Amino acid sequence: MKVTYGKTRRILSQREGSAEIIAVIVLVAIAIILGIAFRGQISEMLSNIWDAVRGRERELIADLEL
Repeated sequence: MKVTYGKTRRILSQREGSAEIIAVIVLVAIAIILGIAFRGQISEMLSNIWDAVRGRERELIADLEL
């Protein structure tokens, strides 16, 4: 299936769905900015969750043993 320059240009220049594409790009940009702004808190939260899971693994394994 060969896509020509004109066909590609026509597809990219269509305005249908462009608002949704822009909205998705804006939301992804906001998520990235928030991730960068709160990276310390996110890292600490993930570390706390990981430590909680690791600390309870013996308890969880003991529950599985018959």
